[in-house]
Amino acid sequence: MNPNPWVSEAKALTTFVGIGTLLGLITGHLGVGFGLGLAGFLVWHFLQLHRLERWLRSPRSRPEPMYGLAEDLQFHMSRERHLQRQKRAQLAKGLKQFRRTAGAIPDGMVLVTRSGEILWFNPQATELLGLYPGDLGHHLNHLIRNPEFLRVFTQGRGRDNANSIEIPSPLNERVTLEIRLFAVGKDQQLLVARDTSLVHRLQTMRKDFVANVSHELRTPLTVIIGYLETILDDESLTLEETRSLLEKLDRPAQRMRLLVEDLLLLSRLDTGTIPPADECPVVEFGAIVRAVGKDCEYISAGEHHFEYELAPQLKLSGIEQEIYSVASNLMNNAIRYTPAGGEIRVRWRALEDGSARFEVTDTGPGIEEQHLQRLTERFYRVDVGRSRQNGGTGLGLSIVKQVLRRHGAKLEVTSTLGEGSQFAAVFPASRVLIGVETGPMEGPVENQVPSAAGGTTPTQ
Repeated sequence: MNPNPWVSEAKALTTFVGIGTLLGLITGHLGVGFGLGLAGFLVWHFLQLHRLERWLRSPRSRPEPMYGLAEDLQFHMSRERHLQRQKRAQLAKGLKQFRRTAGAIPDGMVLVTRSGEILWFNPQATELLGLYPGDLGHHLNHLIRNPEFLRVFTQGRGRDNANSIEIPSPLNERVTLEIRLFAVGKDQQLLVARDTSLVHRLQTMRKDFVANVSHELRTPLTVIIGYLETILDDESLTLEETRSLLEKLDRPAQRMRLLVEDLLLLSRLDTGTIPPADECPVVEFGAIVRAVGKDCEYISAGEHHFEYELAPQLKLSGIEQEIYSVASNLMNNAIRYTPAGGEIRVRWRALEDGSARFEVTDTGPGIEEQHLQRLTERFYRVDVGRSRQNGGTGLGLSIVKQVLRRHGAKLEVTSTLGEGSQFAAVFPASRVLIGVETGPMEGPVENQVPSAAGGTTPTQ
């Protein structure tokens, strides 16, 4: 950079005019020489400006050699170019970071003008509102045709406070969206869409839970209170009649006891933690299944055919009492919902990835698909009347789900109407231990022979 470009310009002018004047003196044409000097200075300036203009038209070209004022202009413009590149790089970096952040936010975000023209939206807006890149420039109120949304969108323009409504998702009416509208400056608005379906489901589950607990407790309490009032009010009852009435109180009292015990167990499972896999005791899962199988066959009283396929060498690292509840609940459910003459198949086997799978398959009536996702909800019943007639507290699968969660396992349910259902507990490889076979099967499971993999296979 020239520290004083005007001095350089004066020197250049003096040089050109001086040379022209000198030539004029030599040739005897002083005026012509002076004019030629000025013309030479102008041509030189024209060339300087031409180089500057050519450099300006090529943003990535290197600065060309210049002199005087053109050199100074080139320096300042080059510095301005550099600053602009830095600003553009910073803006691009900020925009990239903003898009990355907006993409990580689970809410759908849409930037629109006052009239509703879409300027920008994040990927979640595609999933929740069904917007696609081709919708940029279109009006949002033409794409979301919900009367409540249109009313709030129109009335909420220009407000400083957020407006919140809930509408079904344009893509799925079973998904509920909370729409909030924020004013951004004078001419823009930011729409934020949040999926509140889970919140609504949790609220519904809480209401159902309170209602079901109240109902489950009220029914046996009503029976107990009725018999007690009869005993207290009727002084003519004999000892044998009183004893008979008291015996009838046992079943509702036991039902209340089981219900309270299951609720307390669920509370402990919800809040408690278990040690890591390497710190838990070894559980003989095959022995647990054999013990539960004996109880289930006694309850069945010969009405069901049981078939076992167990791998005794497979063991688990976990809490034995909780693992026992998994086997007990799944096998007892199979008995309750399988009609007389049906078959119940129990399998305990290793999978290729090192995990282990416990399956209970029945030949019951099956479960409709819409009920499968809610089976583990507390007190949820597919057939309320039949479920209560068959017994149980309605908390068995909830307990199974919580126990498996605590052990890092998962519950898989498949069912076909008219054919039966399968409930499977899949334990992770980190909790599966392969030990030595502990002994032959007992009871009906004696009709088993070791398989090539070390497990057992039913004999014919």
